[in-house]
Amino acid sequence: MRNTVRLSVAPLLSLACAAALQAQSPPQIAHERVSVAATNDEWTPTTTTVAEGDLLLVEAEGRITVGRVVGQVGADGHSSGAGRLMLKIGTGAGQRVGAHAFIRAGEAGQVKLRVNDNRYADNDGTFTVSVIHIPAGLIPPAKIE
Repeated sequence: MRNTVRLSVAPLLSLACAAALQAQSPPQIAHERVSVAATNDEWTPTTTTVAEGDLLLVEAEGRITVGRVVGQVGADGHSSGAGRLMLKIGTGAGQRVGAHAFIRAGEAGQVKLRVNDNRYADNDGTFTVSVIHIPAGLIPPAKIE
């Protein structure tokens, strides 16, 4: 007597269709809030990953203490740049964003944030940062008149 194994194709077909639909889903605008600690000398990762040409809107709230000399500052930081909120995409260089920024991604990668300083141990507080990601494919073409 021979054992016969019967496989149903329906579950495999269902999985393949679901994967195809997911791959074709249109890009969407995403919004996340991230806490960026003034004591963290590393880049704080976000869940946002951008492609070249995507847009980012950044809004930061809160006040932090930057050492004993500079004192309390908002996300725009001190005139020296200490305490200013910084943003980095992928492995690129960090850029100043401060309390409000509108950025067009020059390269693809994960968005990361941190406070600008050279000594973090004497800092205190956090910024609450909203990151809104608008994929380039959602930006309508300019109307030419």
